[in-house]
Amino acid sequence: VDSNNSTVFQHMPNLFGQPFVSLLSPVKLPVTFHEYQNKGSLFTLFLTSPAFAFCFVCHLNNLTNEQWNLCQENVNKIILEITKNFFKSKLVDHSIYPFLTDEFLRLFLARFVFCYAVLRLHRAFKGSGFYPSSQPQLSNDLLENVQVHRMILELSASLNVRQLFLEGPLISGESSHQ
Repeated sequence: VDSNNSTVFQHMPNLFGQPFVSLLSPVKLPVTFHEYQNKGSLFTLFLTSPAFAFCFVCHLNNLTNEQWNLCQENVNKIILEITKNFFKSKLVDHSIYPFLTDEFLRLFLARFVFCYAVLRLHRAFKGSGFYPSSQPQLSNDLLENVQVHRMILELSASLNVRQLFLEGPLISGESSHQ
């Protein structure tokens, strides 16, 4: 659900007895991104083109082909790491598993976690209203994964935008997601 009022869908009842997961967009954007609101959604951008979304939130719009390829390669590695974490986690809600068996839906879930992690680490996005949420909630071992955070920080350093991100991987106890 991609809307500035997405949280109204947070407690949708499961009426049909089938697995149900809601991926909900952030309800707030930093002021520096308000001028782009009429041109598309940041959440949808992360779900459809995570490398481009990463560059967008970092204001990277003049990359060389080499930098772009490096960015895409690293984002793909991060998405793969997130996917592995879904299968390793003992805390994944049982309703998520049917979605992990489908490659397309598994990719959406991994990109959702990537979006959460990037926005969580980015200095401009402060507070839970700036992060996507899900129903059922994903566990901290997925959302606040230190290895994924490290990989995102390494990517930001390789593109010379490290200053836009927090100093180090977050500790799961600091989580402020909804």
